[in-house]
Amino acid sequence: MLITPGLQRQHQEILQICDNVLNTLPLLKSKTNVAETKKKIHSLMNSLFGKLLVHVSMEDKVLYPEALNAKDDSLLCTKALEMMREMAHLKDRAVVYRESLILKEENDIDKFISETTILVEALQKNINREEKELYPLFFKHKERRKQSLLLQRAA
Repeated sequence: MLITPGLQRQHQEILQICDNVLNTLPLLKSKTNVAETKKKIHSLMNSLFGKLLVHVSMEDKVLYPEALNAKDDSLLCTKALEMMREMAHLKDRAVVYRESLILKEENDIDKFISETTILVEALQKNINREEKELYPLFFKHKERRKQSLLLQRAA
């Protein structure tokens, strides 16, 4: 079973929301329709958090356990552990962000823009690293396992 195409699709959906957030944030600086713009950003961020939770859950249940159990591939194990730690840290930051800036209706626009930008850009960076560093290693691991199974069946 190939795991990463579904996860990559989720990455694209998450990145699209990130782009929408980053493109909407400058509207807050214009001071027109601030309440409406902030409501849109809150909606986007809540959608982002929902998709992110589903995505992280799938990775935690399927991708990471398999990657960490790939004892014959220390590079994959090491990269998976590194990425898991980064995502756990990012998830903690997202919870703090949500509690302090979204749920409490932060009124400091500059702080809201800054904190939102930092979180969204960190998420984008993490997804890009997974796509470029972790997923290719995982694909190779899956291919090696597939080839090994085919050789075992042929023997």
